[in-house]
Amino acid sequence: MLVLTSCKTIKEPEQEPITPSFPEFPSPYDDGVSVVIFDESTGVVSLPLWYWKAIVRYKVDVDTTESILSQ
Repeated sequence: MLVLTSCKTIKEPEQEPITPSFPEFPSPYDDGVSVVIFDESTGVVSLPLWYWKAIVRYKVDVDTTESILSQ
């Protein structure tokens, strides 16, 4: 009987809700000059590899954020 009366309920600490932020699409401008070039005669768009990688990282970050929010 003594054990039942001496127990104390411990409150769980309140957790603040996590607010994930969506990543920002990488800017196609470097020092005010567009790194994306469109050749009208061939219909080809060219861009540097570093910018392509930035777009891929953006997509991965968006997918990760969406999967966290859907849980």
